[in-house]
Amino acid sequence: AGIESNPMEHGEASTLALYGVADWAWNPKAYNALDNWERGLADRLPDASEAYRNFAINSADTETGYRRDESWETQIFPYNNYTQAQFDELTQRLTEAASAEQAILNSESNPALVGELRPWLTQLTKVANRGLNTLKLIKIFEGGDNAKFWGAYQSNLMTAEDEAEYQAHKVGTLKLQPFYEKAMDGMIIDFYKKLTNTVPGVQIPVGSYKNINTPSAKLMLDGDTTTYYHSGAGQNAGDWIGIDLGQVAPVDEISIKQGRNNVNDVDYFDNVALEVSTDGKNWKALTPDLQKTYDIDWKGEPVDARYVRIVRRDSKRTNWASVRKFLVNPLTQERVGLNVEATMIDNALLAFDRNPLTSYKCDGKLSFDRKAGANELIVLLGNNPGKVSVKQFNEMGSLINETSTDGPFTTLKIDSSTKRIELNGNAIVYELIQQ
Repeated sequence: AGIESNPMEHGEASTLALYGVADWAWNPKAYNALDNWERGLADRLPDASEAYRNFAINSADTETGYRRDESWETQIFPYNNYTQAQFDELTQRLTEAASAEQAILNSESNPALVGELRPWLTQLTKVANRGLNTLKLIKIFEGGDNAKFWGAYQSNLMTAEDEAEYQAHKVGTLKLQPFYEKAMDGMIIDFYKKLTNTVPGVQIPVGSYKNINTPSAKLMLDGDTTTYYHSGAGQNAGDWIGIDLGQVAPVDEISIKQGRNNVNDVDYFDNVALEVSTDGKNWKALTPDLQKTYDIDWKGEPVDARYVRIVRRDSKRTNWASVRKFLVNPLTQERVGLNVEATMIDNALLAFDRNPLTSYKCDGKLSFDRKAGANELIVLLGNNPGKVSVKQFNEMGSLINETSTDGPFTTLKIDSSTKRIELNGNAIVYELIQQ
């Protein structure tokens, strides 16, 4: 039981907070939290106190309903709205954060503390370096070189291993990681618009909870029902969780899985309705109030919507809320509008979903119809794809053109007599854009 304090399982890392508890208990009236914190940092790691301060200031948030101020000396900005002074200042802050790990690892005054902090120190370095690479990417994007941008963007993406390590030892959740996520997403959305003059099919989590803008909210869109978005705060009247489709579009199928499982989990809206809206203000219910319902599956006549949400109805439940899956208009051959042939067809359709954030691992061959009127094909692949060939066939099935590439970004002309196109190779395919 915590009486005056409730330390973590990491005893030495908890002593910074305990230093504050002791200072407060000694003289509550004179207690100054920030002054105490600064003195505590120097006391706990005297030979690397500035680096420890940098680590601590960038790892104070919890990304739950009990969110804390964090990185308060750092100012972040949208990728397309900043001054050079802001850019330079953020570069300096991120550079300092990236160097904190080594300074702490080199310290000798408190080995036990350093040992406990090690995995979070590693993450701070990685988060800071992703931010620095994002700043470089902003300048590349502004330069207008599409191929250079796509390659650099690919290099700055988090791998599945990166994601798992970050989820296990989170730091920078209030500013540093959100800067990376929002800038990367913002640039790729505008990159797609630039290439196609259309809005991409990127979906963005929205809702009433404070942490809906954090990276964890994307877990309900990753197609993996073992991962989930968690509200991090208790549910109240009017709370809701949803997605922004980016533009108004016909919606005729929605599939949502609430909770962390659908057996006995208590973190879900136990009285819920499914609603849609074109403007985020006026909502239309697609279902009646649903009692004790984990899985919501709706099909019906197309309804125009930009926003889709589940909203809490009258309930006595105050638990947190979770969503494992939020899927609108599942991909089908009909929705793609092309006859696609591949080994794993459901995954292959991701190459045509107008979403450059999703991808498909081609295992040798992927073929598809030429889109009516299209005379250009943009091929967006992962970095280092190896040799990939794009073949064009006429109506009789005869080969009329073949282009080879070993780069992630390729633009080629579609012959006027082409009926079908075939991609050959083992590569990660993000999008195949015909226009």
